Amino acid sequence: NGEQAEDVGVARGTVRDFQELKRMYGLEGDPGFAEPSWVNRLIGVLASPELAWLIVLVGLAGIYAELQLPGIGIGGFVATVAFTLFFWANFMNHTANELEIVLFLVGVSCLVLEIFVIPGFGIFGLGGGILMLIALILASQTFVLPHSDGDLRQFRNSLMTVGLALGGLMVFAILSRRFLPHAPLLSRLILSNQTEKQQVDLFEEEAIVIGAKGRTVTDLRPSGKANIRGELVDVIAEGEWISIDTPITVIEVHGTRIVVELTDT
Repeated sequence: NGEQAEDVGVARGTVRDFQELKRMYGLEGDPGFAEPSWVNRLIGVLASPELAWLIVLVGLAGIYAELQLPGIGIGGFVATVAFTLFFWANFMNHTANELEIVLFLVGVSCLVLEIFVIPGFGIFGLGGGILMLIALILASQTFVLPHSDGDLRQFRNSLMTVGLALGGLMVFAILSRRFLPHAPLLSRLILSNQTEKQQVDLFEEEAIVIGAKGRTVTDLRPSGKANIRGELVDVIAEGEWISIDTPITVIEVHGTRIVVELTDT
């Protein structure tokens, strides 16, 4: 208590009320109370489990949308803003540090390699996704492994944040698959949900072979959409990125993987 603190030299003295405190220090007016700024309040709100899962969901949905609409860029921009807010809030809230940010960026890099450089291999995509999830969980807590009841509660909140975001992403994916193909602007850009065998049969029927000509429907960075012999297909650019509405030529066909290059003019 106060008297014991004064006896051992921790406190300078004890007072009964605020007026006595003012007399002890010779204060004429009431001192201002320290309060959190609007930035501190914003950080607390963004880092709270009640809102953090929604921010993560928006980021994951942005990544999913970017994969479904290659070259558009809206999904990638939304994901960048959402995850920047998430890690900034947790960094300022002293639960995230450089480790979580680096893990997340490495995970995203692996995912990009899987999609645009070495499609179909699987390890980079799976490993990148796991690294991203680990980074999101660690960014919401101050430890790696829980060692107390308080740590367990915080770990539960971290898992709940990521779990709710993943559940919301599944709902978003189902709804987008059902409704986006009917949207006038997006129906010709969204990736088809055909099976690989159906796509191979389609390529054989449309005679998409080496040397076939077409034009890009989206930017190829390096993957995107192109119109080849009247059919909208997924293609990958060889070498430099190719802009939208540019003539291209098929140079390789491996199953459903069509590699194109800029047509010489």
